[in-house]
Amino acid sequence: MGKTGKKALFSGSSDWVDVETMEREFQSLLDEGYSIAICSIFEGAEEMARELAADMGFKVKSYYPDFELHERAAGSVRNKGMLAHSQPDLVVLFVTQMSQMTEHLMKLSKARSIPVKVVKSHLYR
Repeated sequence: MGKTGKKALFSGSSDWVDVETMEREFQSLLDEGYSIAICSIFEGAEEMARELAADMGFKVKSYYPDFELHERAAGSVRNKGMLAHSQPDLVVLFVTQMSQMTEHLMKLSKARSIPVKVVKSHLYR
């Protein structure tokens, strides 16, 4: 993969609070040679992933939904843009239950033949 390392895109549930599960997943990815974290930004899993990735030494690239410009379509537009611009090697979804936006990102990823890993937790707020 070269000097830049492999890229993982992280997204997930807004009610995610399971730090331990996320830490284990991040450590496993570091051990596999992942060094770049692409993070969609919203609350819950996404915000936690961005902070944890930086703390654990990943190079972090963040993508924010532009609600002012795209209104209700902001999440969909962000998901398409993240995949197109970042070209991740893997998409990791931290879910308590599958939301419409998380499912949208999973379908887009699979359509681009990007592997998707769903990490579930029963801990939520």
